Amino acid sequence: MKKIQKILILAGLIIIVGGICLLVYLSDKVKYNDEGTVGNTAGNLMNGGRFAERNGIIYFANPYDNDQLYSMNSDCSNIKKLSDDSTSYINVCDNYIFYVRNNFDPDNAGMIFRGQLYGVVRTRLNGSHSTLLTTDITSQMVLNGNTIIYGSYKDSKIATHYLTIDKKSNTAVKSTEIPMYCLYNNKLYYSGNQGDHNIYAFDCSTRSSQMLLEGNTYLASMVDGMLYYIDMANNYALTKYNPVTGTSSVLYDGRCINYNVYDSVIFFQTEDGNNALHRMNTDGSNDTIILTGNSDSISCTSQYTFFTFYGQNTLYRVPTYQGTTVEMFIYKN
Repeated sequence: MKKIQKILILAGLIIIVGGICLLVYLSDKVKYNDEGTVGNTAGNLMNGGRFAERNGIIYFANPYDNDQLYSMNSDCSNIKKLSDDSTSYINVCDNYIFYVRNNFDPDNAGMIFRGQLYGVVRTRLNGSHSTLLTTDITSQMVLNGNTIIYGSYKDSKIATHYLTIDKKSNTAVKSTEIPMYCLYNNKLYYSGNQGDHNIYAFDCSTRSSQMLLEGNTYLASMVDGMLYYIDMANNYALTKYNPVTGTSSVLYDGRCINYNVYDSVIFFQTEDGNNALHRMNTDGSNDTIILTGNSDSISCTSQYTFFTFYGQNTLYRVPTYQGTTVEMFIYKN
């Protein structure tokens, strides 16, 4: 009888230990994305990827806390700190947050020997189980399905890399850096920065670029099948191009230096003697000045658009669609 009891106890312990091991395995197993998943909007990544929204939650680099990673509800309630890393180019999917880490600080120089200064990080949506996918100095990044496309500075070399989210593969696919803020239908759209400023599409599958529009352009992006860009040959006019009809339309004929297209609206910064942050509809109607001055880092979410001013650390918000009331947004612990 005692022998049977010992066998049952041993069997029970084996089951418990096996169950724990299985739970640990399942908890650490990478959950993959649907193909076509994109981690952030083109406009937000164009502005440094400081804000990203998914499933009613905003993930953002908090300017009041050294750009460390925070989250909050879309209405700006329930603010939580998720990481001590200084972050940019935040990309979010259903299970993970991906971001560029840049923790360089003269006081933390010793961290370089522990690989804690730079790289691309994958973490769960609550900030737990962080995994460093690469320690490369990373300039920019976008999530494309189950691949991170990022700009790498390593061993004095600049390159565009493909990195799988499970860390199993990291390949340099181009010996130059492609602007990687606008991903649409598995293609990166951008204004050329290697000898010309034409608009190109880089096919992420074939790893080849095709010229779409010749011109002296800046910050080209494809949103809902339409190309937007700043036309440097036409006094930096904010311009929209229809690839189907081959026609262009000027949305704002003054000097525009930055913009963010979000759904049916465009926020843009002018520099034409009356410097201001504007909002207009994507068809060019209802041009409205939100605030005079030189805004920076325009980040759009479903309820609010956030921005700062050059040389300042204060964060402001304005409704993305209705109203023009600007509020100072201050994080309170």
